[in-house]
Amino acid sequence: MNLRLSWSVLLVVGALAPTPALAEVPVLHATDDTEAARARVARVADLDPSNIALHTVGELAAELSPFTARAAPLRACTQEGFPPADRTAEALRISIRDVMHDEAIDIGGRLLDLLPCQAPGAHRSELALSWYRYGYVLALERQLEPARAAFSQALVFDPSLDWDVALAPDGAPTFYAARDALQSAKTARLRVSPTPDELRLDGQLVDPEEIEATPLVPGWHVVEVSRAGGATTAFAVKLSPGSQEALLLPSLIEDDHLYGVLDGDLLLAAVVDQSLPAYAPAWAVDGRQVWTRPTAGAPWQPATALVDHWPARLKWAALGVGGVGVALLGTGATINLLGVRDATEATTQTAYSQAEVRYALGQSLYRAGWGAVTAGGAAGVGALLLTKRGTF
Repeated sequence: MNLRLSWSVLLVVGALAPTPALAEVPVLHATDDTEAARARVARVADLDPSNIALHTVGELAAELSPFTARAAPLRACTQEGFPPADRTAEALRISIRDVMHDEAIDIGGRLLDLLPCQAPGAHRSELALSWYRYGYVLALERQLEPARAAFSQALVFDPSLDWDVALAPDGAPTFYAARDALQSAKTARLRVSPTPDELRLDGQLVDPEEIEATPLVPGWHVVEVSRAGGATTAFAVKLSPGSQEALLLPSLIEDDHLYGVLDGDLLLAAVVDQSLPAYAPAWAVDGRQVWTRPTAGAPWQPATALVDHWPARLKWAALGVGGVGVALLGTGATINLLGVRDATEATTQTAYSQAEVRYALGQSLYRAGWGAVTAGGAAGVGALLLTKRGTF
């Protein structure tokens, strides 16, 4: 799937993550020669070098929290000392057996907060059982819409679930309605950016490059990401029917990702945009090329010096004026020679006077030619100096 096309609508990110206050003009770079980068941007953007703040994308992104491109609900683990998934399912079973519905509803109300904490290492059936039992007790209490949502989430984790005939039949219609709705719902898609070294989706190891091709039923899904040899972090993200979502992880941004941003990777650019002023231009340096984007969401474009239009004009002026000068020099010199020849061959005063006039005209044209050549040379030198300024 074409990344540029598939995610072209993700530039509606907005203020989904805090943006650091950058008082100076931010310039992104991925080089050790920071002073050369500073000087290059200062020349092209016509900025005061002392007002330029150089950053790597890794440094800026490190200050951000994970977020979703379309603002889909996202949860990370914030619980300490949480019980494992199987114990939660068992606690719900006991509460239902003992007809302690308030206690069961209280336990079930914490399932969403516990989801990103319990999911790593848990079997999907254990997660499904907790949501199933939560839906059952809600149905017994006639809270049918929350019950349908809980049953639907149970089926996300375990599509093979069926109604337990040992339970009271009160909740069966709500369960089957949730199952039918889930089976007929449009599937969703999810992408994770930057691409992690290892990725698990709902407890299953998946290829990070292939996750976008995996159709997902709508509901809460658990995404576990990790670097090579690093810690694993889990997130719960809610996907709507038919949605195409992206989970953006600033903690995985590395300095070399700058080149992907400049090359048009919209997801990486969305992460970087969160760390830059939204309504002010930003700049970047890649080798000898300077890039800019005028505002958040706009594509990065190669920048030209603010005086770049002058070198082209001066080059054409140099060629034009210099060409005219050369023509005037040649014409003036020719007329001079003719005037001298006619003067030496003149036999009357009238012929001599005409030769003098012709000689004076040739001298004027000759001087004008030298002036034009000099002006053309000055224009050429100016164009050369301004070109160097723009491509430092």
